[in-house]
Amino acid sequence: MASGFTDAPRRSLAFGAVPALAGLRVAGAAALSVAACCAFTVLVGLFGQFSNKALVVGVLDIGHALMLAVALGGGAALARRVPTAATVATAAVAGAVAGALLVG
Repeated sequence: MASGFTDAPRRSLAFGAVPALAGLRVAGAAALSVAACCAFTVLVGLFGQFSNKALVVGVLDIGHALMLAVALGGGAALARRVPTAATVATAAVAGAVAGALLVG
């Protein structure tokens, strides 16, 4: 066939076409799951029970340390799931988005 067209599939401008956008989609999904885990921790009452007990007096209480542990766990899970060179950047974006969702 001399039509001049190739049989290669066309790439659209969807998330799968640009690797950076695919990484942002993964980071966004991870950020939403971390935010949902933190909201669950608050709604169940773990944060309220531990927020008045100091881990480091005057600096950090156990409730906030629990939220930090959830966020770090989500970042570690994301870093293990996406074995690319941009893993650190993707995990940092996920942490930043989750933090922005939690702060307001």
